[in-house]
Amino acid sequence: MLRIARTEGAHTRLHKRASIERLLAIEMANEMDVGTLKSLLRQVVQGETPEKVKLAALAVEELTAKWLPMIAEGTVMVSVSGWPPWVSPTVRNQIVGFDSSGATQSVREAAATVHHLNGYELGGHILSVDVSVLGNQTLPPVHRKDRGRNRKHQTQPWLPHSDEQGRYSATPRHLAEYHGSLFSSVEHVFDPFCGIGGDTIGIAMTGTKVWASDHDKDRLGLARENARQFGVEEAIQYRHADANTVFSQTLPDSYGLFLDPPWDGPNWDPQSMKLSDWMKAWPFLRFAMEAAQVVVIKLPRRFDVSALPGIGRPWTLSLGLGLPEDNAADRVRLITAHTAKTKH
Repeated sequence: MLRIARTEGAHTRLHKRASIERLLAIEMANEMDVGTLKSLLRQVVQGETPEKVKLAALAVEELTAKWLPMIAEGTVMVSVSGWPPWVSPTVRNQIVGFDSSGATQSVREAAATVHHLNGYELGGHILSVDVSVLGNQTLPPVHRKDRGRNRKHQTQPWLPHSDEQGRYSATPRHLAEYHGSLFSSVEHVFDPFCGIGGDTIGIAMTGTKVWASDHDKDRLGLARENARQFGVEEAIQYRHADANTVFSQTLPDSYGLFLDPPWDGPNWDPQSMKLSDWMKAWPFLRFAMEAAQVVVIKLPRRFDVSALPGIGRPWTLSLGLGLPEDNAADRVRLITAHTAKTKH
């Protein structure tokens, strides 16, 4: 009825479902005449004629108009706080796409920023989006076009041989090559959870020899095919074996260790699936980490970095970012934890 009244020139706010939902979400206050509202709603439901229903609906609109906050218009100041202290301001700005300490956005852009980043988990911290609207104002509903997330990285896989798990878990090429650069001080690297081999290839591309293994024979076959495609198969020794088997044997005096344990993909739950669980599942892993010259761990972006195991040396943390065209909520692809023994 309010939609009809609006076409006839009436000024209405409750003609949209989103406005009604905002009204229903308001905490009731003493000054709200709820008794009158009930009576008017009864007239809407039981109205004898369309005209009486419309009049009752307009009365509901008039009664509740002062209860609803005004929709902000124009531009507002937006800032994002709650960052992990090891994330630099430059990287923060790359993630959100603007100056995270404070920038002007249209109210539509601000609503989308709140929708995607408020409550966003990153390295054990939760981000908060602050918007400078007046006390009696609120942001407009998130535009339908702004609710989705344009995941560019999923449309252009760089590994020619993949599987369902690899399509969402494989490391992007530029990040795999970055992981490889972290092993410049060693000649050999162990990759005991190589999967379909993205990071293995990134390490081998730097000229470093890699011992790659996985308990899944099929995935190991895909890793071999990918290495052959990039011309680095001669630099990699593949082995079908569990990580415990690999680390229970004699290790060389100097080696690097790359770890990307099975995190259960998008179903990973930071409360129930922790790195400490994998340390128990593979008891030789801690010794291998302590003995390695260089250790690099690929972590989910929601992983609480304070839970990283202590192995007698500090961890250096960095964020692996995707494409600038990705939605802000998708730009962080992973966290890289890196540590190396100091040379005396």
